[in-house]
Amino acid sequence: MMQRAFFVGLALLAWGAMPACGGFSPEEDPEEEGPDPGREGRYRTIALTEREACAIRTDGSMACHTEYPRFGDRTEGPPREGSFLDVEPPCALREDGSIVCWDEGTGLPPPPEGTFVRLARKMGTSGLRCALRADHTVACSSSAPTVEVPPDRFVDLATGGTTTCGVREEDATLLCWSPGAPASSPLPGRFVFVAPSDRGGCAVAEDGSMQCWGGVETPPAGRYESVELSSSGYACAIRQDGSMACWGSAAPTPPVGTFVEVAFGDLETVWALDADGHIVSFGDGAWPPPFSRPFVDVVVSSSGCLQRSDWTWACSWNDEVAQPDGAFEDLAMGEGVCGLRREGHLECWGDGAPPTPPAGTFSELVDGSASFCALRDDGEVVCWGPGRLGTVTPPTGPFSSVVASGDAACALTSAGAIRCWGEGSVTADPPAGDGFRAVAITSGRACAIRADGHAQCWADAADWLSPPAGPFANVAISNEAACGLKEADRSLTCWDATAVWTLPPELSHLSLAKIVGCGFAPCAITRDGDVLALHRAGADTQVAFWIVGR
Repeated sequence: MMQRAFFVGLALLAWGAMPACGGFSPEEDPEEEGPDPGREGRYRTIALTEREACAIRTDGSMACHTEYPRFGDRTEGPPREGSFLDVEPPCALREDGSIVCWDEGTGLPPPPEGTFVRLARKMGTSGLRCALRADHTVACSSSAPTVEVPPDRFVDLATGGTTTCGVREEDATLLCWSPGAPASSPLPGRFVFVAPSDRGGCAVAEDGSMQCWGGVETPPAGRYESVELSSSGYACAIRQDGSMACWGSAAPTPPVGTFVEVAFGDLETVWALDADGHIVSFGDGAWPPPFSRPFVDVVVSSSGCLQRSDWTWACSWNDEVAQPDGAFEDLAMGEGVCGLRREGHLECWGDGAPPTPPAGTFSELVDGSASFCALRDDGEVVCWGPGRLGTVTPPTGPFSSVVASGDAACALTSAGAIRCWGEGSVTADPPAGDGFRAVAITSGRACAIRADGHAQCWADAADWLSPPAGPFANVAISNEAACGLKEADRSLTCWDATAVWTLPPELSHLSLAKIVGCGFAPCAITRDGDVLALHRAGADTQVAFWIVGR
């Protein structure tokens, strides 16, 4: 069993506070790959922390959501290759028994040295990192000067805060230890599973009953296999029949099913692994499961969504929103949520009374503030919803693409002229002339690619530095910066009010497929299917989040 995490106030996951994403409409890229069937999404173990969520697939490969892997205190992200036996982010146990951690610079101890068969649950974020050897003895590394590791053999091992507890092989009793404190037993009896925390712990006895100590609330009566304690005061446990029970302050309602593992991340996110190897995400802030297919697009508005290469989407909703099954070409979030099916039809859903979409077939879908716009197959734009764009009649086309943000929208005519409508500085004075190849807008800022491939910006973005030389394959704009992806080598160049910048040196090897404005920051999608949000802090370019797509 193990523990969690999409983003800087995001998290695919705290995207709720972010403004609408600036869209883009690049020319068709002949190098773009089509949908990839990806790997089957079946897993054998899961692990969450407040910054990361990882799972090991049945083939031994690992998939992770990772917040801030190179932001401030991180220098590396999770390994992309290899076969793994266990994971407790930011550490994983390789098939050869060695432990790898990707948190250099955080002040946490390195992993213990040696060959191991299991990690202590929750050891990744602890100042006391312990693991179980093949002979069932324990090795630990610690941030503290000294830690006395018991010489006993153990059949179960878990960490909570700076305390590690184990079930002794010899007599099934509990033994707990921490830096600077002698080993002791918190409960009498014989046990098979233990889960310590900063405020106490729980243990499953040989007969399946559960006992807790410290400040942990008494569990419901029953026979259990395992238990997990959250940092916010509640707990969830797997019964012997595979059902789940949760209790304590603000405990989530557990899903119905047969489960083998449960794991907590932030204060609101819970994952459960069912008997078929599928991950169920629940809780008020539920992250979607780790993604088994590479990403090809990202949409950020009131929530955040990532498009997989099979045209399905993974979303982090601010509110409980039931997403229809199946493939969508585009998703947009205004007053409710609307999706463009691959067959060209629109579908809207959400809490309350979602807006009724227009009939017909469409090729693009975008969202503004509480409104939506779509490009019909005949080249005309149709807008709907209670927001400003939904009450304004768009200009007459035909158009080849449309983008929207807030109360403004712009479209490219078939001749490449820019037409904007709605309210705000973006609509006031767009560049004149034909031949524009793409346009991107966000709140008060806009940029477009001219026929020669160079960028031209207007509205509030005109106060930024002049765009660097192109030619660009596509352009994206956010509240922080505008970026262009160069045609020649797919390299990234960004600019804002004070500087021109690019990827940090350690990421210069990345091959980028697309860039998108993600509200607060530009996002890049790699050809491997990862999603990165970039942020400039002084003279340094940092990665605000990194979501691994495979």
